[in-house]
Amino acid sequence: DSLLDHRPPLHWLILEMFLGITDKLPRHNKMKKQKLVFEQPITVNFPILNDFQKKAVSHALNSRFTLIQGPPGTGKTTVIAALAYSFVRNGIKPVLICAQSNVSADFATLRVNQTGLNVVRILSSSRAEITSDIDPFTTRTKAIKRFGQEYESLLSVNPNDNDNDARWQIMDYEKQIIEDSDSVCTTCVSAGGSLMRDMNFKVVIFDESGQCVDPDLLIGL
Repeated sequence: DSLLDHRPPLHWLILEMFLGITDKLPRHNKMKKQKLVFEQPITVNFPILNDFQKKAVSHALNSRFTLIQGPPGTGKTTVIAALAYSFVRNGIKPVLICAQSNVSADFATLRVNQTGLNVVRILSSSRAEITSDIDPFTTRTKAIKRFGQEYESLLSVNPNDNDNDARWQIMDYEKQIIEDSDSVCTTCVSAGGSLMRDMNFKVVIFDESGQCVDPDLLIGL
C-alpha cells in the first residue's frame, strides 16, 4: 500500500496534505538527490534578495513541498521569480507558475521576465483577444515570431469551418514554444486546458496560493 511506503510518492503526500495528514511531511519532504543552490538573478531591473528571501528559496529548491508566507508587499512574487530562475540555472525546466487570477499570472510573467528567463504566458481563448502588456510573452506571439507565415496562415482559418487539422497544427506549434521555454505562467484553470495536456513539469509554483481553492491547486498539480 503506497500510503504505508517508507517514502511515498509525491502525489500521496499531496493527497494527505489536502486531508490534513502531515505526520509524514517532515521526514519525506526533503529531497534526497544532489543539493540545488540558490542563484541570484543578475539583471538591471531585478532586486537583490534579502537573507530571509534567500533562505526561503534555498529551502524550496531542496524540498518536495514548501509554503512561503508573507504580508503584502514583502516580495513574494519576487521570491517566486528568483526560485524559478534558480531551478532553471540548476538544470530543471520548464517551471510551471500558476495563479488564481489573470492579474496575478500577468504580474508573475513580468517579474520572471526581469530575471532574463525565457518566460511564456498561456492565455485562455477569450483572454487571447485582449491586448495587454504581456502580449510579447504569449504562445501566439512567440509562435508568430519563430514560425512566421507557416503559423500565421493557420490563424487565418475561419473558426466556423471546423478545421480540426488547423487547430491541431496551431497547438503543436505552441507546444513547441512551451517545451523550449524556461518558465510557463498561467492561471490554475488554464493549466488544465488542451494546450497543456501531456506536458510534464517537474516543478509547479503557485502564486497567491491562499486565494486558490483545492480544485484550483489540483489542476496545476
